[in-house]
Amino acid sequence: MIEQAQILTTHNLATLVSRVGIRPQPGWEHLAGVCFRTVCKRTARVQGSPSPLGTIKDAAYAWRQTVFHLSLCTPAEQARAITRLDEEAARHPGHVSSPP
Repeated sequence: MIEQAQILTTHNLATLVSRVGIRPQPGWEHLAGVCFRTVCKRTARVQGSPSPLGTIKDAAYAWRQTVFHLSLCTPAEQARAITRLDEEAARHPGHVSSPP
């Protein structure tokens, strides 16, 4: 929750991006998926690591970017992306989980 609030308030990135009019190709929805796959890959590396802090921080940065990209999606894009994020999380049991 803190990561989400930090992006949308303290860092205020969404406001900056929308004022400048940035629209990346292939789009915010796709970028959210790319970032979330990074979350999944990083969290899979934590288990058994003798010093996981750097990996955990990388996963947190990727999560922060996932939330940022989702915040710039339309409601329909968000719904599609979240469905795909749930599917991706299911491919990484024990490392990433969806809320019950």
